[in-house]
Amino acid sequence: IVVRTSAGNFSVALTGVGTPTPGPALSVTPSTHNFGDVTVDHSKSRTFTVTNTGTAGLTGLDVAVTGDDLTIVAGDSTCDETTSLDVGEDCTVTVRYQPDEVGDDTGTLTATADGGVSDSSSLSGSGVAGEPIVTVTPDEFEFDDVVVGGAPEIQDFTVRNTGDATL
Repeated sequence: IVVRTSAGNFSVALTGVGTPTPGPALSVTPSTHNFGDVTVDHSKSRTFTVTNTGTAGLTGLDVAVTGDDLTIVAGDSTCDETTSLDVGEDCTVTVRYQPDEVGDDTGTLTATADGGVSDSSSLSGSGVAGEPIVTVTPDEFEFDDVVVGGAPEIQDFTVRNTGDATL
């Protein structure tokens, strides 16, 4: 629209739609994950998807995790074998949280590629103490009648701690 003002100037209203710069782009999903409460020396795992959401292929893909008690599970991660992704392609990475002490932990899963392309996922979890659990085997036994002064029947029982903490 061209508008002429009283001073003889012209005013032109311009509109347009921006388009993204062509090139690769990374997306890590989910973008955050809380592993919740995990008993010390036990673990929980989660699989993440790394996708090239851009308009061109990418090279130099590298996926890494930082933070205490967090590791990438190599055998369960296809991103280990992948250094490039075409448009729309993805790979997966499995992260294991295995706390070695009671307390909160945080970390980051980051995917990077050539040209400064990157994305990440925030990670958290809490190491918690386990509980002792007593089990007795056999769990029930019925003794035969014993005559007063007679020989008692003998039965062995096994007592075990099957829990996650010292009893």
